[in-house]
Amino acid sequence: MTRFAIFALLFGLVFPFSGAEAQTVHLRDAAALDGEVEDRGSTFLLRLDRPLEARGPDGERLESLSIRKDRVLFIEPDSNEEVRRAQGKISGLLFRVGSSRIDDRLDAHHALKQYEPGMMFRPLMKGLLHSRPQVRYFCAFKLGELGSQEALSPLVKAALHDRDEGVRDAAFAASMKIGHPALFIPFAKALFASNEPVRLRAAAALGRLGDVRAVEYLVKRYAISGGGSGARNSISSVTSQAYVKDFDVEIAQAAQIADPIIDVLNSGAVLDAKVVGIYGTMTVTETRVISKSLEDLTGRSFGPNPEAWKSWWVGEERKRAAAAKAASDDG
Repeated sequence: MTRFAIFALLFGLVFPFSGAEAQTVHLRDAAALDGEVEDRGSTFLLRLDRPLEARGPDGERLESLSIRKDRVLFIEPDSNEEVRRAQGKISGLLFRVGSSRIDDRLDAHHALKQYEPGMMFRPLMKGLLHSRPQVRYFCAFKLGELGSQEALSPLVKAALHDRDEGVRDAAFAASMKIGHPALFIPFAKALFASNEPVRLRAAAALGRLGDVRAVEYLVKRYAISGGGSGARNSISSVTSQAYVKDFDVEIAQAAQIADPIIDVLNSGAVLDAKVVGIYGTMTVTETRVISKSLEDLTGRSFGPNPEAWKSWWVGEERKRAAAAKAASDDG
């Protein structure tokens, strides 16, 4: 079987590394798969390195797949000496993308155009951790253009944690461009991070994503701020000291014996308290950002008022429960 790069087929590019034993096929709107690729005209036959858990018509595990060419984004070649050498050159060019000299940057951008997406993918992924923000920005932008969902995890991490605002914006835009049905989940989890700037970025990102499933998480974040149950509790700080309170006199065999009576003296204070609210883990800025995202997602306008949003959400849950019950009764 002749192994080849998909770029030569789709774009007419020359791929000099035809001896790879395995390749990674990056699919549109799906995870990448490892295997050997064979051209079948309008499709590619991918012989998988590891059989899929999905079963075939006869219940057997799938060891090969026929994939339409329009579903393939690009093919990443298996690592060998030539590939590593080429990717080393790409890494060097990426370093020059962040140069302070404009002619160096232009030369680097021009030189990078000769490389196929599959050859660029791994250096771009590593470039998201580069020390130069210009390089990280370029890598995030190019990964968004490539479109592989394999890049989503580092892109989301960069969108939340990168120290440069421009890089964060580029990484978020790239992750939205690639897309995923569950893209909102890592941002929703970041709402409860210990770092406030990360929480603020996550809250703002959820509003921009437009996924209404994020409303529940935003309201849950609001739920940590608001009134308490009114329950009472107390704390005491007491010191106990034993002392001789009195003596009992006993007479035995014509002798008198003083039997001491021991008592305990308690001194200190008891503090009684009523829980009226919990406010210590959310700032005014965070409240406003969450409110803005909720308004964008729901079309409602309660302002930065946690109690109003929580009351509204309770009402929405009751409506859904009633609708589900009615549907169940009709069925």
